[in-house]
Amino acid sequence: MLIVNDPAYMPFIASDDGVMVIEDQPCALALPHFAMGEALPDVGLQADALTHFRIALAIDPKNPRMRKRIGMELFAAGRLEDAQARLREVRALGASDANVEATLAEIARRLARVE
Repeated sequence: MLIVNDPAYMPFIASDDGVMVIEDQPCALALPHFAMGEALPDVGLQADALTHFRIALAIDPKNPRMRKRIGMELFAAGRLEDAQARLREVRALGASDANVEATLAEIARRLARVE
């Protein structure tokens, strides 16, 4: 067995008879979409990145990392309410981190200034 531990793709176990996903890790079918979602903003294709992250989330709906990336892309696109909702889902799943919390605080600050 080969254990792949590349942070861009997250760890999974590959065996001769296929791919077995480690518990709480994304479905292997979601990985190409997640990778595309990660790469596309670098070439100015944020909308396409969101599409790939949403496909990855549909394949692996329990994965908070997909929700986080969608929330961050929505934030970058200025869609503050949508980003806030998605990042709150990450928090509710117990998967928040300093980046999520800082982004939620910035969203709240910007929304308060608008109102």
